Amino acid sequence: MKFHPILRGAAVLTAAVLALSACARSEEGTDPAPRDDQSTDNPVQAGHFPEDGDAGEPSRGGTLTYADLSEVRSLDPTQVIPTGSSGATALVAVYDQLVRYDAASGEYQPRLAESVEPNEDHTEWTITLRPDISFSDGTPLDADAVIGSMNHYMQSQAFDVATIGPLWDGVDKVDDRTVVVKLKEPWAVFQASLARGLGFIVAPSAIADGPENFTPIGAGAFTFDNYAPGEHLLLKANPNHWDGAPYLDNLRFVWLGADQTKY
Repeated sequence: MKFHPILRGAAVLTAAVLALSACARSEEGTDPAPRDDQSTDNPVQAGHFPEDGDAGEPSRGGTLTYADLSEVRSLDPTQVIPTGSSGATALVAVYDQLVRYDAASGEYQPRLAESVEPNEDHTEWTITLRPDISFSDGTPLDADAVIGSMNHYMQSQAFDVATIGPLWDGVDKVDDRTVVVKLKEPWAVFQASLARGLGFIVAPSAIADGPENFTPIGAGAFTFDNYAPGEHLLLKANPNHWDGAPYLDNLRFVWLGADQTKY
């Protein structure tokens, strides 16, 4: 997070005054002990919000409106910065991911991929897809689709290509459910790329008419409905999602402008 120079200067000045005050009290031996109503424990803890208790059986239907941090100006994964703070939450809803990072375990969990395995020196990564996954247009999410999507991502000079490109040596088909990504040098954490832009697999029909006529078609839990720039992005449930149909009818993203308004 960046601070305005005036605020940063004020913070430094305040810290200096407090430090000098503490030194003076220490020298005089007058540093007061905490009062009974003051806790020395830090109430702020890093991590995730605690999980709620049993909420019972979920209900179906309705629209969830989500105030996102940043407006996603395109649902083409090659045209956006693929992070949660820059609109990628909507991309996950439309495309799902080959793998997803699980903060609790510190590991990448398979999603569209059934498994991702490197060779001994981490220069080849074998991606095995789950069986019987289809895009929302009904076409199969198979090895050919993955290769087409990855080549589209690399050729479009997407955001992560600056990192991936120097090591990229192509992607080959083994069979209908298996591809091998080849790298020019060992890369032990390549799998992280499959949880970002490269792992948002677009349907062949999404890029059939060229990049300038991109259509957002994926295998995620939601499909594109409509987009009003500066107002909202509306997604509707994909009843044929491979991991089960969402309970919601719609997912609506809005952007509320200034940080104070979001808060």
